[in-house]
Amino acid sequence: MNTIIIPRPERPADLFLRLLGAALVLGALVFALSADVMQFEASKECRGAFSSGFGGGFDVHRCDLVVRRIGSDRGLRIPLPQH
Repeated sequence: MNTIIIPRPERPADLFLRLLGAALVLGALVFALSADVMQFEASKECRGAFSSGFGGGFDVHRCDLVVRRIGSDRGLRIPLPQH
C-alpha cells in the first residue's frame, strides 16, 4: 500500500510563517473583492399589482433585487419571496 507523507512543521517558526502567508493571501483576497464591490449597486424594484381588479386579497406585488454595474443598464434580477 502506498502512503502519502504530509510534512509537518517541526519548528514554531515554520508554523508562524505558514500562518503569516495565509493571512497575507486572505488580506489580498479581501482587498480585491472590496475594490470590485464598489463598482456595483443594488436596488429593490417592484412591478405593479397583479390582478388587483379582483379585490384587495389579490393585490400581489412582484419584487426583485437588482444588482447592476454602475453606469450599465443590464443587471442581475433575483426574485424576492412574496409576503
